[in-house]
Amino acid sequence: MLAKNQNLSNQLDSLKDTNSRLIDYVKSINKKVGTANSEKEFSEITENNKSRKIKEFKSKAETALWFVESYGLVPQYLKLESTDGQTVKVDFNPSSSKSSYQDLPEEERQKIKDLLFILEKFNVSESAKRELTVFCDGLPRTYLVSSMPGRY
Repeated sequence: MLAKNQNLSNQLDSLKDTNSRLIDYVKSINKKVGTANSEKEFSEITENNKSRKIKEFKSKAETALWFVESYGLVPQYLKLESTDGQTVKVDFNPSSSKSSYQDLPEEERQKIKDLLFILEKFNVSESAKRELTVFCDGLPRTYLVSSMPGRY
């Protein structure tokens, strides 16, 4: 019995050593390949970057799961969990996207109310309000339009 426990202990130490060498190998491959991760956890990045990362995950997942349609399966959503327990759900079904004010979470509705209050309080012009609503990938549409020659 004692010999069996010693043998199992030796196997466990061997597996731990192999595991640590594999982890080091994966880290060295990541450095060589240059992954897109900025060495930050998902919970540590800003909200804008979280949104961008989720869109990137969705795009890559759709690319990776293209073959499931050949089997008659349609992915509905992808559920991801960060190391700190935060769950992120990526919907593949466009009909489930939130499109109305009533479907937004209370926090988002409050942000919209606060923004409208500030715009009304400081008498912001209609053209400035329009500029706020036409943002595209972080750049105002006027910048995007004026940077394209021959298009206005």
